[in-house]
Amino acid sequence: MLYSAKLDVSVEFGSERREGFTQYQIKFLTVEEEDLQIFGNSRLKFPFTSYFSGGYVHAEYMGFCASAGYWQEYRSSKDDRMEDFDWLSSNLGDYIPLAYGRTTPDTDMYYLQFRLEYEFRVKSIEFGPFVDYTKLHSEFMLTDLSQFWYYDLQNGTEYDPPRDTMVEGEVLYYEQDLHMPLFGADFGITAIPEKLKLNTKLGVSPFVSVDDYDDHIIRADSLEAWNSGDGGTSWLFELGAAVGIFDGLWISGEFGYNDYSVNTLGTQRLISDDTGEYVVASGINSQVRGVMRKFRFSISYLFGL
Repeated sequence: MLYSAKLDVSVEFGSERREGFTQYQIKFLTVEEEDLQIFGNSRLKFPFTSYFSGGYVHAEYMGFCASAGYWQEYRSSKDDRMEDFDWLSSNLGDYIPLAYGRTTPDTDMYYLQFRLEYEFRVKSIEFGPFVDYTKLHSEFMLTDLSQFWYYDLQNGTEYDPPRDTMVEGEVLYYEQDLHMPLFGADFGITAIPEKLKLNTKLGVSPFVSVDDYDDHIIRADSLEAWNSGDGGTSWLFELGAAVGIFDGLWISGEFGYNDYSVNTLGTQRLISDDTGEYVVASGINSQVRGVMRKFRFSISYLFGL
């Protein structure tokens, strides 16, 4: 189908709910003796249920479509709990649980998104490739730690029953910048001209990168950690519908699912108990992964130029 040389610009505003989690896990060598290697392991899982407001500006010309958007969190659920699990493992298959903790997260999140696509049209059907880039910034302040200890490292004995502890106030701060370029295709159909449109998108990426930082406020030895990695993977699925109210005005709803995983290298800094000075350990293997689901409701208006 031939396109007319006409620029169409539309603006979109709405609200969305995002739920899911981001998680990072580290593994580091603690003891090496002859054929024995003992590793320390830690996994922190940050769940979230957040509500965003924001919008996009879309432009379409001769089949090419470009959009840019910004969304800011304005409210989050207080029912989610961050989980922190620490354990020891060895190259001989040993497994010793150390501690399990739960805290309440207070989140601050926003994301930027840019998309470029080309649409082929055949009667009421539209389809074509797209390139998408999203930067998601997340901050988690964790308070009120409830923790169970299973093993006493100083004495080398198990707690039976596990020792239950509670620390009130701020215990951990975690910050993450996630960069997700996606490549994919979308498919849409005009079910009822000027009244109902249905669409779906599928995207993948081998180029996801992440940078994060955490500060164990609870620790007297001031433990801080930085992780960074690229070459991660991600995939995206979206399904949406738009209803025309009158000429140029549309109300739409959309569901999206996104999964990502990135291997990272970490650096930790803490204060030595012996000297009182900072000690830095680098090259720590870690992984950041997460899942997000979104439910969006928005309203848009098309301006023909």
